[in-house]
Formats: sequence, structure tokens, C-alpha cells
Amino acid sequence: MFVIDKDFFHVPAEISTRTETGVCVGDPTKCNHLFQLLDADGEVYFEGRSGDNSSFEPLDYYRDVYGLTRIDYWNGTAWEEL
Repeated sequence: MFVIDKDFFHVPAEISTRTETGVCVGDPTKCNHLFQLLDADGEVYFEGRSGDNSSFEPLDYYRDVYGLTRIDYWNGTAWEEL
């Protein structure tokens, strides 16, 4: 289960603010682990929360649609690639 909270992909480059998406797969109250979805160039497309800090589910869900190749989880001090 996961929730997409921030969408960096659908925001025009000249706008620096992020958009709220509210995409949810599962129960959002059980999603406590922050993650980022990135492409091969290291560009962040989405940020969200997962129910498990070792889950590839968000990446699997969006991989083919956006060409994403990596998921990083927040370990409390820095982003860490899974």
C-alpha cells in the first residue's frame, strides 16, 4: 500500500511548487515510510508514503508509465536507494 503525496512530473518547469495528487493504493493511515520515485537521470517524479520501507510496489506501479527506475526511502537523515 502506498500514497503519492507530491507530483513533480506534471508541474511545468517554470513553476517551483509541487502539486498535490492524492493517489492512494490501500489504507493511507498505515503509510508511514517516505519515498521518492526517480528516473535513470536521478530526477524525482513523485514523493509519497508507503506501508513498508522495503516495498517496490510504488515503483512497480509507475515504472512502465513514466520510465522510472529507482525508489529511495527516507531513513531519518537522508534518502537511501532500495
